[in-house]
Amino acid sequence: MTDKLLTPDSVKERLGVSKTTLYNWAREKINLQPRKIGKQYRYKESDVNRFINGGGK
Repeated sequence: MTDKLLTPDSVKERLGVSKTTLYNWAREKINLQPRKIGKQYRYKESDVNRFINGGGK
């Protein structure tokens, strides 16, 4: 099974945080870390689900 890749907009909606917060987490290497695909950032759905269920830092 392949993991679905989510856009920052869909992740921010799921988590109820701003896009700025997502980018700050990435820059500071805390919580969710996106993957760069070409010129765009994407989040693995399994990582987002793990974070929601308490598996984040």
